[in-house]
Amino acid sequence: MAGYNGNYGGRILVVDVSEAVETMNKLATIMAPDKAHELFRRTLVEAGRKVRPVAKQIFPENYVMKSGYVGAAVKNMKIMGTDEVRVPITNDRGTIGTAGTTYYATGGAYKVQATTVHMKDGTTRKRKEHIRTRAIKAKIVKSGMSVLPDRMPSWQGGQPPFMMRNGSDKVVMTRSGPSRFPIHRVVGLAVPQPPINRSQEKFEKEIQTYMMQRLEHNFWQLFK
Repeated sequence: MAGYNGNYGGRILVVDVSEAVETMNKLATIMAPDKAHELFRRTLVEAGRKVRPVAKQIFPENYVMKSGYVGAAVKNMKIMGTDEVRVPITNDRGTIGTAGTTYYATGGAYKVQATTVHMKDGTTRKRKEHIRTRAIKAKIVKSGMSVLPDRMPSWQGGQPPFMMRNGSDKVVMTRSGPSRFPIHRVVGLAVPQPPINRSQEKFEKEIQTYMMQRLEHNFWQLFK
């Protein structure tokens, strides 16, 4: 659930609006052409404005995501053909730390312990080693805290995560290898990842229902 690569390409949510389009086409047969065009325009514009508020309400239901973080990931709705609309969703993975990050984390305390290192020439020397005494826990899912591993997977550097001060805040970091540098931020989920998988059906249903409601409302406003 956590890694240090902050980039995430994104996803396209496809919403089937064939029922609303079919209804609009039927209503257009009893309306003047200019009124029918206005009915299409109003309904689609209003549905497009509803996409972001619906996403901000639904996507954080299982995950700890601020509505502003979700809203920034949701792009403008695109009309594709006659029976579907597409909603691009893309953003970077959320950072983990204290205030000022996407996901709140605690822990990360450590102690400095001297260890003996055996050199190739047969000699020994003392080396300071940081031993973590409290695991780092991040609030990513609402059901509980996610415990970061003692060491990140090999493809993420294979080194322990640690809390680093960033001004008055702390950010979870890890090294990309055994050397002291470079270091990277440890990140959690992006909006286009599992939050969409769990919420896509509900999101689609909300948009479909809203389009039908606005279609009926706009029809009576234009037809009276």
